[in-house]
Amino acid sequence: MYEMLPGRRPPDFPPGLPSDAVVAYAFLQAKVQFKMPYFDSEEPVDFRDASGSTTKIRTFGVRHKDRSSKFELRTQMSVLFVGKRGPSSGFEPAEFAVDLCRRCNPVQVVFARVNPGETLATTLDDLQRKIDQGPPSSHKSGNLEHNDILLVPDMHWRIAHDFESLMKGTIENRAMAGFPMVVARQDLHFRLDRSGANLESQSRHIALCAPLVLKPSGPFLVYMKKRRAARPFFVMWVANAELLRRHWKS
Repeated sequence: MYEMLPGRRPPDFPPGLPSDAVVAYAFLQAKVQFKMPYFDSEEPVDFRDASGSTTKIRTFGVRHKDRSSKFELRTQMSVLFVGKRGPSSGFEPAEFAVDLCRRCNPVQVVFARVNPGETLATTLDDLQRKIDQGPPSSHKSGNLEHNDILLVPDMHWRIAHDFESLMKGTIENRAMAGFPMVVARQDLHFRLDRSGANLESQSRHIALCAPLVLKPSGPFLVYMKKRRAARPFFVMWVANAELLRRHWKS
């Protein structure tokens, strides 16, 4: 771990493990450096969780005050698909998916608002079908148009999880059949933020049209995968604000 993840402290396991003990440990640290930094939003977004409670959270992206400007930044991300929207919803679609950095390789970061399926796998499959259909004609290039808004939840957290259900049984693999599972642990470190210094770009005046507003106002999905891979290596369904960074105005 010192070689692969400098500065990361190896995990501590219980002392005096028996000679036939099996330890299963996994660590995932995923980080992508955007080619251009987004902007931190000064205004909070009301995140309404699955139970109906509302929390003011921190976000970053292309803000309301960035309309008709930040054209280089608008081409960094890619609109993958957009569901139905209209004036009654404040031009905010109920469903959408965005690739936050189309030029970042080999890892892709996708932020999406979608209706959940029965399982995380069925949710991903349904999302991929919608992405395969492509964005609407107004966003065929994938770019945010000059009047559009994109706000992404700001997250930075570490979680250590012990899989107690696995630790109560024995291994069925032939090579280790009957051995007790003493430790089954996973450490996760995930950060999603604007990533970098402020960006200066050109500003112009263009007549406004109906904007596309993409923001985390309810449960959402974040996943990371290698481009052209069939399945992501990290998937997170966010139904409450426990791991979201609170806004100071809350």
